[in-house]
Amino acid sequence: MSEDKTKDEQNKDEQIKKWKNLCIERDNNSDKENEFKYNGINLMKLENNILMYLSTDIKIGTIGKWVPIFPKEKAIETIRLIHNTLCHPGIQKTYYFVKNFIWAKNLYSISENIVKSCSTCQLTTI
Repeated sequence: MSEDKTKDEQNKDEQIKKWKNLCIERDNNSDKENEFKYNGINLMKLENNILMYLSTDIKIGTIGKWVPIFPKEKAIETIRLIHNTLCHPGIQKTYYFVKNFIWAKNLYSISENIVKSCSTCQLTTI
């Protein structure tokens, strides 16, 4: 999705607008604690008026890269496209690939539901 389209989609989503405002408050008041920290690292930031998420893997302790936050419906559309383009790689591979490019609330669950409801995957799963 283009930068302008990402901004437009984020501005339509109430939760993302709330997170943007919290990031602005945090940035204007460096003493303010926020819900976007993990081990002292900020997980969300505004970049060119796009809300970004620091893609991490808490289970193995790695910190990835900044990716745009997508509203749920756009995330579903994007994950489905990626899943099909990658030739139906399963839940784990779909999720780990997608999280390198976007973030959405409940990203793993969304990925899991897409794969579990994929007719091609259901036909080929033993």
